[in-house]
Amino acid sequence: FHKDWDDVGELEQHADTFALSCFKTLQAAVDEIVGFLGMEAHSNTKTVPPKSKQHTVLLVGRICTEPAAKLLVKAKVFYSTDNVVTLEFTIRGGDETIREFLTQELVS
Repeated sequence: FHKDWDDVGELEQHADTFALSCFKTLQAAVDEIVGFLGMEAHSNTKTVPPKSKQHTVLLVGRICTEPAAKLLVKAKVFYSTDNVVTLEFTIRGGDETIREFLTQELVS
């Protein structure tokens, strides 16, 4: 994951931060993100350790375009100062339209 992440680089990246007030726990937010995107969690990052205040899930997937594009996601969930679950979502790979679409659909 990390080598691919570095190889893609910031030029093929979209990042945004969202408050996810509908989730009470970090694990609930991670489960929803993984389920929505349908991507594979890398290195067992799908499970939030007990009592964690923050967690980053690493996801890998492919989008059926011509040619097929690899997508990489770093989704960091944490509790903000007002105790709201917050998401820092960064996606690399594919084209800009796909990255922006997935980011917006995830939180809509």
